[in-house]
Amino acid sequence: EVTVDAALQQRVPALPRDEWTVDTGEGRESLGDRFLLVVSAIDRPYPDDPDPAGRRRRYDQAIVAAVRRVVERVGDERGVHVAFMPQLHSAQHTDVPYLTRLGRMLGSDVSWEVVADSASSVVQRSRFAAADLVIAGRYHPAVFAVSAGVPVLCIPYEHKAAGLMEAAGQSAHVVDLDEVDTPRLVRAVDELLDRRDEVAKELAEVEPVLRARSRRTSELVAALVRPADRVS
Repeated sequence: EVTVDAALQQRVPALPRDEWTVDTGEGRESLGDRFLLVVSAIDRPYPDDPDPAGRRRRYDQAIVAAVRRVVERVGDERGVHVAFMPQLHSAQHTDVPYLTRLGRMLGSDVSWEVVADSASSVVQRSRFAAADLVIAGRYHPAVFAVSAGVPVLCIPYEHKAAGLMEAAGQSAHVVDLDEVDTPRLVRAVDELLDRRDEVAKELAEVEPVLRARSRRTSELVAALVRPADRVS
């Protein structure tokens, strides 16, 4: 049986906007009605590529261009805040420096932050759920966005993320890692922004279906380990 990620069994409420504060340069204030874009990106080494440094540079430039496109389209209306969400947390492996570098590439006119990499899964999920839009360069951010009904542009580096988006009926908003460049990613952002309300409705409708399919994962595992079923 093919199921979906177990995390889809749980829907974490969004962090209230008056509890999410942003640095204004003159202190901190609540997020308010700003458009919230949550971004996860991957600092992939491309070890088999003939020009790994060039591939990484093109990917980073495309992510930054996509973020700036969101700012250009909705910034004048509501203002935009960009939250980069780390997915690695250890002394040896952390993506905070990488995400900080991306943030600095946005320019001083864009409000952004890197969320603490020590945040628990539930805290992270509450922040994804608060977003207006997610750009997911990693798998679990896509899961968290889909489970919260938040429109997401997925950039999969493994088939499971593309499979999740297919199960959610969102294959139109997937850009494979090997296809990432600035024009393609900016176009994908435009397409998602144009359909944002429609996509949110689609995700709300499919969420119970995905939750039931995810629950089946636990049922299958429980059946495998149930003591009465063991052979002595």
